[in-house]
Amino acid sequence: MSLDPKGQETKEWLTIAKTDLAASRKLAGDTEFATQSVFHAQQSAEKAIKAFLVWHQLRFKKDHDLGYLGDIAIEKDITLSNLIDEAVSLNPYAVTARYPGFDDEIESLEVEAAILLAEKIFNEILSRLPQEVHP
Repeated sequence: MSLDPKGQETKEWLTIAKTDLAASRKLAGDTEFATQSVFHAQQSAEKAIKAFLVWHQLRFKKDHDLGYLGDIAIEKDITLSNLIDEAVSLNPYAVTARYPGFDDEIESLEVEAAILLAEKIFNEILSRLPQEVHP
């Protein structure tokens, strides 16, 4: 079945979110790549939320802030509030952790928590979108 442009774009966002989640899981096994793993976890959550926004035709600016994106999503579905509150904890992994000056070592438990949260966000968003846009 052919999707309309909105459905196609939603599916593309979700497909990339799924790939980011898979990359996060693969990188998690090596402590040398902890920063990259949590980055991809954040990216998965971000893209899943953007898929939700696209599906509901909610406009958003190019931004990595899960609080900002989540606030727009909450306008459409208030039941996302608690999830978005949790999602904000992934924000530092979008940019800050990937540049010089970030001195915090990312522990394996932190990596696992980031992945589990990204999976939760991805699955919650999927549950709110029609099957035909699922990757």
